[in-house]
Amino acid sequence: MSEVQVFDSQDVAKNKVYAILAYLGFLVIIPLIVCKDSRYAKFHTNQGLVLFLSGIALSIADFIVGIILGICTGLPLIGWIFGIIMLLINVVVGIASIGLFALMIIGIVNACKGEGKELPIIGHFVILQ
Repeated sequence: MSEVQVFDSQDVAKNKVYAILAYLGFLVIIPLIVCKDSRYAKFHTNQGLVLFLSGIALSIADFIVGIILGICTGLPLIGWIFGIIMLLINVVVGIASIGLFALMIIGIVNACKGEGKELPIIGHFVILQ
């Protein structure tokens, strides 16, 4: 279990909106630019950036695998096997997408409460120092 970071109450009050924006996809750029000196906003910006990049990586991997398996489904006799594999991968990607959405909600709730809790699974990655 990760430890909870404690932030100055004035920093939290001043930058709470920016911390929430950090979890809303590409809007992570706003606190990245505006709140360079806020430890609180920087913590949540890092969490949001990791979440955003995880979503992009999932989408790219799904796209590449989809193209490859889509081509393979056209193979005579064994194409149906690749179709089943593609279906299973789509289910896994759907579940992972729901998981990323849940992490976004968790991050927003933590930001609203003024807490510095890392997101489960991906929160230990640090991009911003």
